[in-house]
Order: sequence, then structure tokens, then C-alpha cells
Amino acid sequence: MSKRTDVYALAVYQKASGSNNGVENQASIGSSSSSYFGTSGLGENNQLAFRVGMRHKF
Repeated sequence: MSKRTDVYALAVYQKASGSNNGVENQASIGSSSSSYFGTSGLGENNQLAFRVGMRHKF
């Protein structure tokens, strides 16, 4: 790997608990299709997301 190449990783964990006016809270990492993580796991109490990438500068 050259000096102009970067490798990166990102991890996100979210846990929702409690309620709001009688409705249970939900974890929401990526609540729309334009999010990096999409809508995967929408409506769950726990979510875990990973992102790994490589960038090369020309």
C-alpha cells in the first residue's frame, strides 16, 4: 500500500430504551434510503452498523 492510500473503518452501535407517550423508542441508524447505512434494521431496539473503505489519492 502506498503513502497516498488510506484505509478506514467505522462502527456504530445504538440501543434504544424507554417510551415516548406510550410508544416504545426504536433505534434508527439510517432512517432513509439516502443514508450511508440505508434502512436496514429500522424499527428494532438495537442496531449495529459497520463501514469499511479504501481511498487512493491520484
